[in-house]
Amino acid sequence: MKYKPPVKSYGHQKQGLKHLWKTKGGGAAFWEPGTGKTKLAYDYASALFLKGEVSRVLVLCTVNALGVWPDQAMVHIHGSIPHSTHVPTGSISEKVKQIRAIELDEFPTRLNILVLNYDSTIRRDKKWEIMSALEEYSADLLILDESQKVKNSSAKRAKAAHRLGGLARYVLLLTGTPLAKNYLDLYSQLKVLNPSIWWDEDRQKVMSWTDFRNRYAIFGGRSGFELRRFINIDDLKARYRPWVTSVFKRDCLDLPRVTDVVVPIHMDSDARKAYDLFAKEGIVVWRRRLIEAPIVLTKLLRLQEMTGGFVHDEMGEKVDFQEDKMATLISLVEDLREAGQKILIFARFKWEMDAIQVAVGTEAAIRGGVSSKARQLIVREFMESDKTDAVVIQIGSGEALDGLQHVCSNAIYYSTDYSWENFGQSRGRLERSGQTKPITFYHLHCVGTVDKLVHRALIHKSNLEKEVMRDPSILITGA
Repeated sequence: MKYKPPVKSYGHQKQGLKHLWKTKGGGAAFWEPGTGKTKLAYDYASALFLKGEVSRVLVLCTVNALGVWPDQAMVHIHGSIPHSTHVPTGSISEKVKQIRAIELDEFPTRLNILVLNYDSTIRRDKKWEIMSALEEYSADLLILDESQKVKNSSAKRAKAAHRLGGLARYVLLLTGTPLAKNYLDLYSQLKVLNPSIWWDEDRQKVMSWTDFRNRYAIFGGRSGFELRRFINIDDLKARYRPWVTSVFKRDCLDLPRVTDVVVPIHMDSDARKAYDLFAKEGIVVWRRRLIEAPIVLTKLLRLQEMTGGFVHDEMGEKVDFQEDKMATLISLVEDLREAGQKILIFARFKWEMDAIQVAVGTEAAIRGGVSSKARQLIVREFMESDKTDAVVIQIGSGEALDGLQHVCSNAIYYSTDYSWENFGQSRGRLERSGQTKPITFYHLHCVGTVDKLVHRALIHKSNLEKEVMRDPSILITGA
């Protein structure tokens, strides 16, 4: 294989691509978060396209990754390869129309990438319209991002994945947590990749879930379903190891110590229209409530509230606006938790923090007014207890928080204020002496909104309020 990616590959990515190229029909990249699985997937798809093997790609992913795949396609698909990415939205019937509208040439000259979240494939009626549309799309390469989502072979999403895997010429599994509980989690995931991995020579058929469980595990206890121990482990490993590569951040010495990941989020159409109108006119009626901004800096504030999920009306009362950013946060936190990671979540507004605490299920929060003693107790609990794996911190209230870097290397910015000092201080919770792991900062951005403006101002240490006062039109374009 001779393929030069548009973005330089790290050593483990080169080896991962070589491994995939040698296996027939795909493989599994069980790589820790932050090691570049998306790049590997696009390098693989690009190389297969140039070989004439693949022109239709189907990506199944979690909600928080729906915007990532189209963005990363622009970065990691070679400029010489014509390509299009498609992320269907709306109701089931609307998604079906969008899938069927994808132009599929008899003699492919373009790489099509169709991106759906797992639950879009679940059968909800007798027609199972989305599956019919996907069968017509007929993907050459099926990519399961966070493949542990199909570890339960009896779940609807797993059954859909098995069906789609049987139709594709190539399958690629991507996850940092293939074994959330035990070896039994491998059965369903690898069945999507290649059912023959679980071929039973004696019975001359693929093992059922019951056959697999009885072959590799001993159960007992009063109920008879208590896992006692595993057996035939050498046989199990011999089956899956040829298909799998594993990568951990700690072993990737050439990876950057700090990685910033922008997670793009698309607001629903109604919220998007209201946001755009308000950005232009400074006034909008939303759910029978008047939202207005008499001055440009108030407009900036209200627009940032909208991207967070709530906005204040003319009477100062909070109004629900959209749930897309919160849904993305929940999905991302779930992925990191499954990888056994602890997480810091930074937000600007107190009402955002309240909503985040409920959404991710944590009582640990540090904000203005929390005493030094209470902060120390939260930090100690975070460091020493598995029960507290997420702390919500208000931007500007994270000073004097020492020790977080010893147990955490992941932080999510739900929102920030405009102070570079506060932003730098928040990053310093992890970027400091004692940190032994590569750090990943996730920035949740609603596409085409002030989220990008705020982030850009912080990165370049510029005064956003002065920029907006000088040129209010930047609030309309979000750039």
